Amino acid sequence: MLIGKNCWLAQHYGIGEGLVHFGFGEVVQVKDLVTEIMDLFREDAQGLGCEARLELLKTILSRGTSAHPQTAIFDVAISTGAGKQSTLYSVVTFLMKKTLVGIRR
Repeated sequence: MLIGKNCWLAQHYGIGEGLVHFGFGEVVQVKDLVTEIMDLFREDAQGLGCEARLELLKTILSRGTSAHPQTAIFDVAISTGAGKQSTLYSVVTFLMKKTLVGIRR
């Protein structure tokens, strides 16, 4: 039941709100929960040589997920009067450019 609630919270609010902490049975800030989880797994990550990957979670917490710029582009397009098709085109163009970064042609 708590996993389902966390899925719902994440889908509706992303990382900007909270998730249920299974140990406390109450909603806590995502940043606090992720920090706690990182601390729990740090020793294992060091042993596996993937601590840098674990640290990337801090980047996501500070700048947001990939959904944040997509939503911002969508919101700007809508607020300037763009139609649905033009708005979606703006988001897809952004995604294509981000996908192609670092790819040689």
